[in-house]
Amino acid sequence: MTPVADIPAALREAILAGPGLPELLAERVYPGQAPQNAARPYIVYGQISKDPDLHHGGRGDCDRDLYDVHCVSDGYAEAKRMARL
Repeated sequence: MTPVADIPAALREAILAGPGLPELLAERVYPGQAPQNAARPYIVYGQISKDPDLHHGGRGDCDRDLYDVHCVSDGYAEAKRMARL
């Protein structure tokens, strides 16, 4: 299991492991937001929620984290292709 602190790094690694993405993105995968005037295409990802695991016995041992991934390109077709990879 991936420790919580390593989830963003693991997510970035998983994105770059997609077939064809390393060549297309050239490491342009950013946490939170892309730098101003970043070359396209690129991917931005970030945590959008963190829900505690609650049950009748109180709080559980883990949280449910939700991440959002945005594919940014000059055209819809390329962004859609990135999302599929």
